[in-house]
Amino acid sequence: MTLINGKFNQLLLNNTFLSFIKKHYSLSGAEIMLRYKSMFGEDASFIATQADCFKKAEDKLPTFFKNDCYYTAKSLEQCTSEAVAAYKQTIIKGKTLLEICGGLGVDSWALSKNFEQIISVDTDEELNAIVINNYQKLGIKNIQRLSTPAESYISSPKTLNKFTAVYADPDRRPSSKRTGSLKDSLPDITAMLPDLLSLAETVFIKASPMYDISMGFRELGTVRKVYVLGYKNEVKELLFEVGQEQTAEPEIHTVNIYGDGHCDEMVFGKRKEGPPIKDEGDYFFEPDSCIIKSGRYGQYAVSFGLNSVDRNIPFFTGNTLPEHF
Repeated sequence: MTLINGKFNQLLLNNTFLSFIKKHYSLSGAEIMLRYKSMFGEDASFIATQADCFKKAEDKLPTFFKNDCYYTAKSLEQCTSEAVAAYKQTIIKGKTLLEICGGLGVDSWALSKNFEQIISVDTDEELNAIVINNYQKLGIKNIQRLSTPAESYISSPKTLNKFTAVYADPDRRPSSKRTGSLKDSLPDITAMLPDLLSLAETVFIKASPMYDISMGFRELGTVRKVYVLGYKNEVKELLFEVGQEQTAEPEIHTVNIYGDGHCDEMVFGKRKEGPPIKDEGDYFFEPDSCIIKSGRYGQYAVSFGLNSVDRNIPFFTGNTLPEHF
């Protein structure tokens, strides 16, 4: 189904379907198909999918859930959580933003509070219809969602205006297999980067939590900072801030966000020598997952006067219990 298919838009606006989903989303999609397919016919699959998505969105996207927003299974799985998106509000600000590979639009929704205008592009017309409908429910009026490939948009003669920043979340599973390199994502963000940097001085690129940070430095070149973003001690994503000039030593920010909204944040610059190796001490320590992902756990341990069990593993010992470890 596409935007030119009026039936899909009718599904999004059908209050009977919405009421049913809100009442029965505790059931699995499979149960809904089994019990109610005869009632809804070919529309049952849409209702079943939304029921499964509502369950996940209730925790991951509480504002979207409370406003009866719709989703696709893939976009909900890959989107930023509200908690992480709220942190991005503190670091991405300006007048105009270009978002490529807009997805479910959670990041642009959060960032709309910081920008006068956001242009968001994505090739998935069905998802775009959902996002436009969701923004209406959320009262968002300064985001324009376009159904066009990112490559076509940035190369268009109409794209003459400069943006404060570009935000990119390339598809990491274009062929149902996770990619290990940004070059293999869709679109190839590394190939597009020179054009993106001609449109804005800063480009933010979201990457998988499994992506190797050092590979990001090599593939993206002019990285200023990388944010290791976690929620409740689980790394959720990496966010690279890329500029137009080479930085001698990119900063690594580790951000562990808690359920109440506060976060533990550390900033690491140039790599430094780790702590001495001593397999002794009354206490055993393991840093949080974001610090481990950063690869700077040795420097973190030094700041607390700890000893290293082994240079290559993030376990440490000490004779006292440091405050705020």
